[in-house]
Amino acid sequence: MKTSTKTVISINNISKVYEGPPPVRALDGVSLEIKEGDFVSIVGQSGSGKSTFLNMIGLLDSITDGSIEIEGKDVSELSDNELSKFRGEKIGFIFQFHQLLPELTAKENILLPSMIGKFDSSKSHDNLNKLSSILDINKILDKKPEFLSGGEKQRVAVARALI
Repeated sequence: MKTSTKTVISINNISKVYEGPPPVRALDGVSLEIKEGDFVSIVGQSGSGKSTFLNMIGLLDSITDGSIEIEGKDVSELSDNELSKFRGEKIGFIFQFHQLLPELTAKENILLPSMIGKFDSSKSHDNLNKLSSILDINKILDKKPEFLSGGEKQRVAVARALI
């Protein structure tokens, strides 16, 4: 199998310092290149900066030094509004604790990013149908999160990230 050489994420010497008495250096000079099709695991001891690193790649947290390029775009130079737009169009998240909105059904939780981003409704519903079939969640789409098992919640979160 031929692997791709297209770089999708390039992390260049990033650092993160949390201000405060005393300042905490969570990351110091981390670099990584991720190519299309790569599977990457971030592992380390508790407190080693894994969550900080992922929050910076996911554009949820700012970097102190260095740069991050996603699909050739230096996202470290974007304004807050541009970051929000880029994140909404290019990045999906699956959080450890699902972050499903309890007042919404599984279907509404999945479609939420497309509603916020004002994406084409018919395309979003087509994607919903494909994803719910692949993830075997068709029968739970009308249920609220409190009535879902942990695995079902996780699959809803996966569908939401991919929608």
